[in-house]
Amino acid sequence: MEAAAQWLAIAIIVLAAIGYAIEGLGWLVENEPVYLVLGVLAVGAIAYFWYRSGRPATLRVDTGAMVTRARRSEQLLVESRRVLEREADALRNLRFEVRDEVNFEVYRQAHRESRLIADRWYEHKRSALETRKEISAGLNRLRANKRRLDRMSGGTSPATRRRKFSQEAHSAQSVIDSLNQALSSLSAEVSRGAQSLDAHNRQTGRLRDHIRDHCGPRGRRWFEQLQARKKRVTGTG
Repeated sequence: MEAAAQWLAIAIIVLAAIGYAIEGLGWLVENEPVYLVLGVLAVGAIAYFWYRSGRPATLRVDTGAMVTRARRSEQLLVESRRVLEREADALRNLRFEVRDEVNFEVYRQAHRESRLIADRWYEHKRSALETRKEISAGLNRLRANKRRLDRMSGGTSPATRRRKFSQEAHSAQSVIDSLNQALSSLSAEVSRGAQSLDAHNRQTGRLRDHIRDHCGPRGRRWFEQLQARKKRVTGTG
């Protein structure tokens, strides 16, 4: 019975406080709306900063998607590099003759396909470099976030909160290591592909020169047209 009376008294006090608060808000709305707005803004700002002060910065990096993109870009580069290497080997093994007009169409088609293969590698490289740039930007944000977590874990917050910040920092470092590995692997494949492309282009150039020098008038006309198209594309005179 006594406990019920205590709860009733508390309820009356709370309801009375709510009533006075509503009456005060009504007075502010009618007489001082500017103070009401300022008060609401002040309470909102205090709540926001209180919330932020006890919460580590959010990792605003979709690390899973970035790692997946990096691996996909790397796989495309690997596939293109292997095609480049096979094509370079095939061109290297072609048996050329001094007078080779009869094979002109075969060589012309092989040269065209060879250039298309190189173009595909360049396209995959462009996509890979965009992914690498995105990963680098994400890593910068993650490192800044980890520095903040490290400061919080060694600050004056309660021990439980410091442990939480320390755990968050450890998790962030794990993500950073994963992205660093993906970035390093992707960069290495770009470099390997560039080396394969150089070898491929040397063999393509060898085929081009053979068509020019050993496939008669058609070969010479084809070479002149090829050079003219190249000048139009590059804008050289």
